[in-house]
Amino acid sequence: MTERTAPEAAEADFLLRAVPDLDRGYLINTYSDYNRFQTSIEAFLEIDHGGERQEMYLSNACRPESISPESIFNGEHYAFRLLGTNQKTYKLSSGSSMCSRNFLKAKPSIGQFFREQTTPTKLVCTRHDVRPLSFDQALDYLTREDLNKHNRLFMAIDWRQDGAAYRLTAPCRYVNFPNPGIDHTGIWRDKPNYPRHELRYIQPISGPVIYGTDRHVDLAFVAIHLTAQGTQRIEFCLKRPMSYFSLRNQQGWRKRWQDFIASSWLGRMFPVHEYHKIIVVEGSCHLFSYDQVER
Repeated sequence: MTERTAPEAAEADFLLRAVPDLDRGYLINTYSDYNRFQTSIEAFLEIDHGGERQEMYLSNACRPESISPESIFNGEHYAFRLLGTNQKTYKLSSGSSMCSRNFLKAKPSIGQFFREQTTPTKLVCTRHDVRPLSFDQALDYLTREDLNKHNRLFMAIDWRQDGAAYRLTAPCRYVNFPNPGIDHTGIWRDKPNYPRHELRYIQPISGPVIYGTDRHVDLAFVAIHLTAQGTQRIEFCLKRPMSYFSLRNQQGWRKRWQDFIASSWLGRMFPVHEYHKIIVVEGSCHLFSYDQVER
């Protein structure tokens, strides 16, 4: 038997404790109302602020509808998700129709996108201790192509912010990894302006997920860059209102002109709701599958 090095042994013995089972868990929404509806759990955020713990769990996207044999979809032009917490349930609306058209306001009211609900969401979800995949295990798994492979990889992201400890658990919606059939040593010759990076990498993306504090919660996408040395970068891209005139990614004088129009009364007359605000956090990310549950 090959003797393991200390870092390898520590990695092999590491467990993610009490991870919510997003693969089999679900939410029962409008639990005390005449009609209930069931959704999956898209993301689970845990916040520990000096021993005071808070949980937030996000449903998948829903559309406004009527329970009717004649007409189901109505004239509302937005989507929403329900966000359950320890005490309350909130409705997170999403869509440009929710943006204020009042040009006197520099920013639309947060209340339009984030509202408390009178009927609760019930969480039905067990927890497991899970053994995460090492970088080499995850990369080997991703480069395999066989029928025994599945796409149910998940991520657990840990970081600290404003004196609180955060853990976000979410499915990997898609994962970037190097093509094993191509010699990557020539990448900088073929793409001289492309950002330099390790040739062995994994970059998972998930979204929408929850990025929040005890003051406000945003829908976001999250991206993580992993190498054999560990977590190199964690970025959240938050969904926030912006001017229609800021949608193009311009540079130089075009950007200055675009920003001027966007901040004018005309720009505030045409708001849209898009993922655009970038937040970088320092932390760690582990990939895992619920196949690796410790019984």
